[in-house]
Amino acid sequence: MQERQKKSNCKKETGKNKMKRNLFMALALFLPLLAASCSKTEEAAVEKAAKPAAKKETVKAAETDAKAAGAVSGGTTDLRNPFQSHLIASRGIDGPVRIKGPLECCELNSFKLMAVVVGSADSEGYALIQAPDSKRYVIRRGDTLGTREGKVVKFTSNAVVVREVSRDAEGKVRSSEDVDLRLPEKAGE
Repeated sequence: MQERQKKSNCKKETGKNKMKRNLFMALALFLPLLAASCSKTEEAAVEKAAKPAAKKETVKAAETDAKAAGAVSGGTTDLRNPFQSHLIASRGIDGPVRIKGPLECCELNSFKLMAVVVGSADSEGYALIQAPDSKRYVIRRGDTLGTREGKVVKFTSNAVVVREVSRDAEGKVRSSEDVDLRLPEKAGE
């Protein structure tokens, strides 16, 4: 009986030995392949890192060539705005169109001045105006008013001065005109 146990133990050991030998053979075959593949990915990573550096050098060279050729206008190059939506840039739209406010809907003479509060300087103060739709708005210096991009310039005790700009077909300023919005005079005076 003990001989049978010894034989079965020998068979178990030989089975374990075969498994160990097969595992060792598999590792011996795959380790060199693994090492070779790691070195290739490292080389590829080094090549990828070198490509952007080369691209940066070519971009810098192109910028210096453009500056030398005088292609730069206004001190800026034609680089993409990093804060602009990529959807707008891909569609070829120049940029966001300025959205007009409620005070830019009508001609300047259609607004009615309701009240003026004047400070010690021209920049201080504000006024209450009524739009043609009977809504009231508080305006301050620098606010846009009217269809011709009028800017509030000055407050006096009975008026608000608005500077309107006229532009030609090219968009250049042709002339500017100061318009007074006056408080309505009292009937008894």
